[in-house]
Amino acid sequence: MIIGIDVGGTNIKSGLLDSNNNLVFDQSRPTGTTMDQILNNLEEIVIELKNRAETNFGSTISGVGIGVPGVVNKGLDHVFKCTNLGWNDIPLGKILKDRTGFDVFIDNDANLAALAEYYIGSLKDKETGVLLTLGTGVGCGVIINGKPYRGGNGLGLEIGHMVIGENFYNCSCGKNGCFETYASATAIVKHFQKLVDDENVKIDFEISSKEIFERAQKGEELPLKAVERYTDYLALGIVNVINVLDPEVISLGGGVSASGDFLMDKLTKKVTKNLFVEGFPSAVINYASAGNKAGVIGAALLAKEEISK
Repeated sequence: MIIGIDVGGTNIKSGLLDSNNNLVFDQSRPTGTTMDQILNNLEEIVIELKNRAETNFGSTISGVGIGVPGVVNKGLDHVFKCTNLGWNDIPLGKILKDRTGFDVFIDNDANLAALAEYYIGSLKDKETGVLLTLGTGVGCGVIINGKPYRGGNGLGLEIGHMVIGENFYNCSCGKNGCFETYASATAIVKHFQKLVDDENVKIDFEISSKEIFERAQKGEELPLKAVERYTDYLALGIVNVINVLDPEVISLGGGVSASGDFLMDKLTKKVTKNLFVEGFPSAVINYASAGNKAGVIGAALLAKEEISK
């Protein structure tokens, strides 16, 4: 069996993947706030899952895969930067191997979610596919010839930080105009709040991307205005991705993707309108289907692939 771990800013999800790529057990616990707490939690999770594999399934652990929301080296063992966790230059693979004895492989969480989509979800059997995760930021995982594309140094396809305009607030990375400041769940909330402030409108609900989309579907003017701007820029980013990569499929994951046909109908019309070559075949746009455990599954699949090399 393989251990898969998905490290988020709030929770660490983890589980056991069997030889048929089935997630036979999964769990979640708070991430922790300090470096020591997080490392101790990761060590405890590995030991707990090792014991569970032996006791409940009569199986040994072959390796550990971990997804993090940050930049990982091409050797898949070193986290260079992870803003959400406050990590810089952490030899996570070595630390955990020293503590647990298992080989540990690490990658960006969006890469691993895309890998799960390739094996069991919306990118299954596609030679070229892109997963955009639309949540707090915009993550991107790219599959080319069945493998995650990581670039020359491990920083490939940080699409959330391509600059597509001049925005009214700066990105968390320090730049202005990053794609994720237009196309994330955070972005639509910030823009809606700006509309409320600029137009001096009183509202009687707590602002969230979910609430904005639900009210826009009912035809409420200000939420609809926010959604139109959001889909304009999301479409622009997707067209850029199509122009650079020409993938077969672009899948949308993350909280915003729960908006269903309302978002998809607007988005596909705007993407089609802005394609470089009108009428030429282009990427199918759909929703991710591997579910909220894709990060855990992808992490385990990473370890499985690396061990088999």
